[in-house]
Amino acid sequence: MPRSLEISAQVTLSTRIKEDLSAQIRQRVFMAGSKLPAVRELAKQYGVAGDTVMRAFSMLKDEGLVVSQIGKGTFVAHAKPSAPTIELLVCIHHSYLDGSLSHEQMWRKVTIAAGARMAAQRRGVAMVPVPEGEGFRACLHARARQGVVLLEPPGDETIFGGLVRYALDHDMPLCVAAAMDDSLPYVNTHRDKGIEQAVAHLLALGHTRIALVNGLVDMRLPDQKQDPCGKVRLGYMRGLKRAGLVGDPQLYVEAGTPELCGVAPTVEAVERLLSRSPRPTAIMCNNDTRAFLVMDILKKHGLRIPQDISVAGCDNDAECERCDPPLTSIDTQYSERGEAAVNYLVNRLQGRDVPLPQVTPRLVTRSSSGVPPGGSPSEGRAS
Repeated sequence: MPRSLEISAQVTLSTRIKEDLSAQIRQRVFMAGSKLPAVRELAKQYGVAGDTVMRAFSMLKDEGLVVSQIGKGTFVAHAKPSAPTIELLVCIHHSYLDGSLSHEQMWRKVTIAAGARMAAQRRGVAMVPVPEGEGFRACLHARARQGVVLLEPPGDETIFGGLVRYALDHDMPLCVAAAMDDSLPYVNTHRDKGIEQAVAHLLALGHTRIALVNGLVDMRLPDQKQDPCGKVRLGYMRGLKRAGLVGDPQLYVEAGTPELCGVAPTVEAVERLLSRSPRPTAIMCNNDTRAFLVMDILKKHGLRIPQDISVAGCDNDAECERCDPPLTSIDTQYSERGEAAVNYLVNRLQGRDVPLPQVTPRLVTRSSSGVPPGGSPSEGRAS
């Protein structure tokens, strides 16, 4: 029986299929030990590619709802004997509660927390907010198995550093859901792969002079993949290389983040790019906050977006739909980050040996990206 799926901009097809199948498992449409329909059958039923169904199966496995047997298929897992209660301690910084965060920052944290909460409900675990400082000790219960969800890196001892140290000393699994922290397990958003998708999109539209305004890459790190801005740079260079293009160093600039350094570094970076001859026909940015600023700067120069120059960002913030024109951006899956962190911790607490959590970025195209002046999509060189 065909099922109708209404897909929002924030939720992937595979997630919706996973939700549909998990609901049928909970309602005992599929009993414990029964075999799920084959990938090909479900792909036809939902009108999607087989890879989409495979990703849904993978998410069901992450939640312990199904098991796969090579050559036999995928089966509903049998319920396991009851174990001690699982509680996940969720670190909530005071700025998250007192309104001092900007709307954009609040949206990101709220979305991650919502994804974590949904996953916790599905897995039947409790989520306990933890205040900063030493307040975490009041949240520790001897009979509960606990993991730690960090919405951001812990900071110093006066914030969540004490809890992180306690967790590491007492074998409590933890996970950073909102940012990279190479010293702790974190949800890998594969930012470089998302940037590569955006480069391919612009190349397919006919752009060959694609600029990147990036944050400051920490060259002290032995591997640029350990640094968010380093990952952006790697994805940009790899995307050009895949299309047989050599990156023009004059089209790559780094500038301090607007949140910390104000608008001046980004203004200077854009002015430098516009002075190139020929100038770039598209500008990519390492995040959406910078992309919004770049769009304002271009408009002050009398340039139309995308008729004169295209712009793309990264993170797919809530404002992307509302800005003028709506911004093409890489969705780094904020809700799925929260889900991935919770599933990783619960699986660890249940004794499963699981890899570090990760999510797959996807490009959301909007009207800020178009064909270059005088060009056409047929001129694109994307592979």
